[in-house]
Amino acid sequence: MNLQGSTIEIETLKIKLEEKSNSIFDARVKDELLKANIIKSLRWFSRIPLDKVTLTVKYGYLTLEGSVPWTYQRIVTTTMMQNIKGLKGITNNIKVVPYLISLGSIN
Repeated sequence: MNLQGSTIEIETLKIKLEEKSNSIFDARVKDELLKANIIKSLRWFSRIPLDKVTLTVKYGYLTLEGSVPWTYQRIVTTTMMQNIKGLKGITNNIKVVPYLISLGSIN
């Protein structure tokens, strides 16, 4: 069958593209929004040294890393995050590293 030189008329062509909420792009955008909300929450509680804590959000899961001088700071970072909408899980790898004071500096 030779179709060269033939024309085809299409009266109606409908293409429906389904929105995929699990696409990589959507997940990345949601992760960025989650991260912004988490940072905002941590800034609100000024006793968390943000320069010592790093956070990563991937597919809705938060990982906290770094070090803080007090145990309550480690605990409160997780407690504060439990109420953030859209967050699926938290891994808190923050270590407690107390400040060391040398006895020679105490007068």
